[in-house]
Amino acid sequence: MHHKTETYIIMKKIILLLTGITLLVLTSCTYEDDINNLQNQINDLSENQNEIENQFSTSLDSISNLLDNSADSDINAIKMSVAITLLENITRQPESAETLIALTETIYTDYTELLPFTDNTIIVRGQAVAELFQGISRQPEAFETFDTAATQFVGPFDPEHMSDNAIINGNARGIAMIDLFIGIARQPEAFESLKTAATKYLGDYDPAIFSDETIEAAKAQAFNGLLEALIRQPEAEELFNEICIQFLDFSFLD
Repeated sequence: MHHKTETYIIMKKIILLLTGITLLVLTSCTYEDDINNLQNQINDLSENQNEIENQFSTSLDSISNLLDNSADSDINAIKMSVAITLLENITRQPESAETLIALTETIYTDYTELLPFTDNTIIVRGQAVAELFQGISRQPEAFETFDTAATQFVGPFDPEHMSDNAIINGNARGIAMIDLFIGIARQPEAFESLKTAATKYLGDYDPAIFSDETIEAAKAQAFNGLLEALIRQPEAEELFNEICIQFLDFSFLD
């Protein structure tokens, strides 16, 4: 009886040992697969990052050639357009921001080099702010990266940099606000970040700064963006209305 008990214990230990070895082998295989999958993802990310950086560098080369051969063009507006491409590529690959910013500095160091803004530059700046709103709504976790790039190459709103033409100011503001509305519809959770960016780069409504003509032009430009946003996210109408009050001086919920 004692011999049978010892045999049973030995067999039980062998079974447990074999089970443990089997689990170890299976776990090792799974772990190895996980490592391989992770490595493949890293390789894909690296390749994608290199591709984006190469494409951006090629775009900058084209712009440099354009600047060298465009005596009659608005050079500062062309340079400001680089900020649009920069922000678009940061949206695609925030991890490449440092490299992309360094490449952009080969065209212009910061927005102060483009002062005083021409009317064309003001319109292109509005397009760049629109791209900023798109980026924040798509990659809200990269807000600080977007803000750093925009501060350097787009520049915060300053009444001193506005055009003497009220319609130009309104059109630029409205162009940006189209993507502000759509960005909120895309990512309502990013509302506070988008509103903060709008205050910094567009300026809150102030009758001492923005003429009625400017605001009316901005409304006309932004209207389609507001409609699209309401269609996408009707439950966020109070957010859209808050933006209308703060930046366009009207409420559609009154």
